Amino acid sequence: MRKSRPKPTLLKDYRAIIPASFFGMILGLAGLGSCWRVAAKLWHLPTWISEAIMLLTIAIWLVLLLLYVGKWLWARADALAEFEHPVLCCFIGLVPVSTMFVALAIAPYSRAIAITLFVVGAIGQLSFGVYRSGQLWMGGRKPEIITPILYLSTVAGSFVSAIVASSLPR
Repeated sequence: MRKSRPKPTLLKDYRAIIPASFFGMILGLAGLGSCWRVAAKLWHLPTWISEAIMLLTIAIWLVLLLLYVGKWLWARADALAEFEHPVLCCFIGLVPVSTMFVALAIAPYSRAIAITLFVVGAIGQLSFGVYRSGQLWMGGRKPEIITPILYLSTVAGSFVSAIVASSLPR
C-alpha cells in the first residue's frame, strides 16, 4: 500500500511557514494606499483613509517579515526548498520589493527611515535579480517551467525602484 504525501499546510510544528508570495499583499496594499494619497490631494478626500491603509501595509509587512525570517531560522528545509524551486524561488524577490514600498509608506513621516528601507530594498532586489538572471542564463530549464514569474525580480524590482526613488522626499 502506498503512503500518501501529507498535504502542505501553513502551520508545521506550531510554526507558521510563510511563502514568499505572501509579500505580494504588500504590493497591492501599498498601491491602494498610494492611490488614496493622490485622490486625497486631487479630490479633497479624507487623508486618514490613505494613511490607515499605509499603516496596515506597514504592520502586515512587519508581521510577514518576522514570520519569513523565522522560516529561515526554524524551518530552514522549507525555506531552502522554496529557494531552490524553479518557479517559487522568484517570489523571494517580493521581499525587497515590498520593503521599498514600505519606504514609500513611511516617507512622509521619516525621510531617514524611508531612505534606509529604500536602499536596503534596492540592494536586495538588485542582488536577487542578478542571481536569478544568472540562473536563467545558465540554461537547462524545462519549457513548462518558463513562466513570466521568472522575470519578477528584475522587471518589477526595477520599476518599483524607479517609482519609489522618484517619490522619496528631497
